[in-house]
Amino acid sequence: MENGEYFIQRNRVKMPERMYHGSASSRLRTLKPESGGKGKPVAVYATPRKGLALFFAIKGAGWKNIKRDNDDWEVVGLTEEQLNQDGYLYHLNPDKFEQYEGWQYISEEPVKIKRKEKIKNIGKELKKMGFKVKPKKGVRTIRE
Repeated sequence: MENGEYFIQRNRVKMPERMYHGSASSRLRTLKPESGGKGKPVAVYATPRKGLALFFAIKGAGWKNIKRDNDDWEVVGLTEEQLNQDGYLYHLNPDKFEQYEGWQYISEEPVKIKRKEKIKNIGKELKKMGFKVKPKKGVRTIRE
């Protein structure tokens, strides 16, 4: 264990071929380690799940807005305006990452971005990827 605060699963799983990081920002060139929240390591967070990374490109989205049942994902509690946002999916080399929790991987070092992909209407794109997307009640549906 490093820092005595968290456990990283090392050499227990085959590393994915790709990693993704979602952001509302279009200006990133290198991802720098940041706090992952209370009790979480300061690191760059990424996932091999493209849809999960894309979800985190929504401004204001957090773990409270996503539910998972086996491999079924559902986005809840976000407004239509949030879901209709454009965002960016950053493609990363997995070499510096280690599995942290479930689909989360972390790097304690800065990670250079390999490729940036602009995604128009994140909610619509998540639907195409098989996510159930439910805007907050009382708001219109996702624009098609």
